[in-house]
Amino acid sequence: MSLTDVTCNILVRGTDGTEYGYISPVLNADGFYANFQPAKAGALAVSFSYSATACSRLNLQVSNGPSASPFLGGIVLGNSRSALRRSGYTSIPLGLTCTTPPSGTPRVSSNDNSSSALAPADKRESRYLESSIWRYNPATQALTAQWINPEGDEPETIIVLAEHSSYYPQRRLALTGDVDRMQDFTGEDGSVAVVTFTCVPILPDVTCNILVRGADGTEYGYISPVLNADGWYGNFQPAQTGALTVSFSYSATEHSRLNLQVSNSPKAFPFLGGIVQGNENVKLSRPNFTAIPLGLTCATPPSGAPRAFSDQNSFSAVAPAGESEPQYLGSPIWRYNPATQALTAQWINPKGDEPETTIILSAHSSYYTRRRLALAGDVDGVRQYLRERGPVDVVTFTCVPTQNGPV
Repeated sequence: MSLTDVTCNILVRGTDGTEYGYISPVLNADGFYANFQPAKAGALAVSFSYSATACSRLNLQVSNGPSASPFLGGIVLGNSRSALRRSGYTSIPLGLTCTTPPSGTPRVSSNDNSSSALAPADKRESRYLESSIWRYNPATQALTAQWINPEGDEPETIIVLAEHSSYYPQRRLALTGDVDRMQDFTGEDGSVAVVTFTCVPILPDVTCNILVRGADGTEYGYISPVLNADGWYGNFQPAQTGALTVSFSYSATEHSRLNLQVSNSPKAFPFLGGIVQGNENVKLSRPNFTAIPLGLTCATPPSGAPRAFSDQNSFSAVAPAGESEPQYLGSPIWRYNPATQALTAQWINPKGDEPETTIILSAHSSYYTRRRLALAGDVDGVRQYLRERGPVDVVTFTCVPTQNGPV
């Protein structure tokens, strides 16, 4: 029987369309998974093997978790009779477990799990665990769960993201057999959202320098890691060595809403993103003269309107001490074409629409005297606004693999 090995990150989406992001390897304070991150890089990584005839009862081994209990599984907070049922409000949180048998009732009582590990060594309690509960659909990359009850039956098993203000105040991913009953039990004290898991294959990270060319053929050079005095990118250098270096991950099916992490930048806000000069209603559109300059930002959510209101950005950082103000930011705005190595931008407006987005290089004799790279929704509108007070050039970004880094 031929086996296929898969290594992937898990992308979590709500059935209502919400994209929570990738599961973070950082467990919550109760030892369960519930934290997310927008970038694939550094997300929880799982590996498993399947065959054409065996896509179920799989063990997902976590490569970036504690080695003592390296499997993504369910941790029962109850006794040996705890089960998932229709008309039952039981939920079984997901954490790290030891491996359990793939046939029969794969129930092991052990303290080798991420929940028990939080207690002092002499006070750790054993929990009932299951690890071989996963199903994989190679056509859709969907990971689903199938819990096995103490008596060996296989109940309907739904993955949820839940929290409860008093019973379990830490948000957590869990399995349930009856979402409605669980929601009734939670009431107004919490929330229960049905979610899906997508296994996004891990490909080698792309690490590159960004070569900037004008639409008229002008080659400006590579973006320099040196920001201008306003905290924007707008300086170039002819040599690739020492240029701004960005890294990102993509998959065969996901080339958009990427975060570009800058390696030669301040670590507090290491992403190349847009920094809005204005209020929460600022958007790119036609007709419009708005331009959103590019600088360094913190990571912002990968779906909906990827806006964060934060002072973790390169523009706020250059303000005098005590005068720094938060700005609206967007980081997962990039698209990559591996065939051409082109990096393009797709801004997302406050209401979630995706406007035409063009990268420009512009300056203004009085409003912003230093040249800057920015995003525009209406290049002609920006030019009409600036008139003779500064140039507006459409530019392209090419991701040139670093000379000594991974491709």
